[in-house]
Amino acid sequence: MQELIKNWLSEENLNKAKGKTREELFAEFGNVLEPIAYIDSVYLPYLGDNITDNRVYSGKGYFIDHAVNHHPEVKIEDYDDIQVILSNPDGVFLDDSKANLSIVFVKQYKNWGTVVVGVDNENAKIVLHKSFFSQRKNSYAKFNDIRVKIPLVGGQSTVSPAE
Repeated sequence: MQELIKNWLSEENLNKAKGKTREELFAEFGNVLEPIAYIDSVYLPYLGDNITDNRVYSGKGYFIDHAVNHHPEVKIEDYDDIQVILSNPDGVFLDDSKANLSIVFVKQYKNWGTVVVGVDNENAKIVLHKSFFSQRKNSYAKFNDIRVKIPLVGGQSTVSPAE
């Protein structure tokens, strides 16, 4: 999955994307949902009964737009750490303040390394909403921390990635 992200964020793709709108990027790169990471399946019940796949999906156009137009300050190699944040967060918060539920994974990472995943009810998938937005404080502390302590073995989570 990390290779997919590296391919999406290639120098060639990023150069093509500069100065283009989201709509233009979707037209150029498409936006078919593909798995880019996974969450521990213990969090699936928080997202609803119809979510059974623990993989986190994103579309190429969305991901490139996110990197180029919303977070150009984030180094491309930092996107490799999305799975690190999802596998070993400092806090996991259920955001039920909107129509679609979201789970926010927060890890102290430079500023706050934050990955927000939510429910795509139409496709019954977990989708990436945000990643690596810079904030100095944890604004999600108002929500309940639902983090499950997952044992690490040799520095690696014992959670297995999706098939």
